[in-house]
Amino acid sequence: MWRAAPLSTMVGCWAVLPNDVPLQTEFSESDKRVTQLLAQAADAQKAVVGYYEEAQRLAQQAVERAAAGDVSGAKSLNTQAANASQQADAAAANVQRINAAIKQEQIKGADLRAKADALGEMLPGKSVA
Repeated sequence: MWRAAPLSTMVGCWAVLPNDVPLQTEFSESDKRVTQLLAQAADAQKAVVGYYEEAQRLAQQAVERAAAGDVSGAKSLNTQAANASQQADAAAANVQRINAAIKQEQIKGADLRAKADALGEMLPGKSVA
């Protein structure tokens, strides 16, 4: 995947490998992806909370219906509550999937940064920006 680049191809302490995307661009794209994934994770987490709140509300209504003697209404509400709980579980699994993707992108970004740092050390008196 990575090839050694002659120092003559170094630009601003970021390596530009022939026919490859500059490390800085890849790092920037990875950082943008993490930002997007964090926003998705926040939205997914809100969905989890919403589904669990809905399940709790429906379960409470089922208790009230049962106390009022409406057994069929209570049963229907319990079924709806169970469905909302299943949706919450699925949304929680989605949050875990997104969090795993965030972790992978963060690892990728750290790897790109380490490569840029290593290439930057090859230039005397230069530091990686």
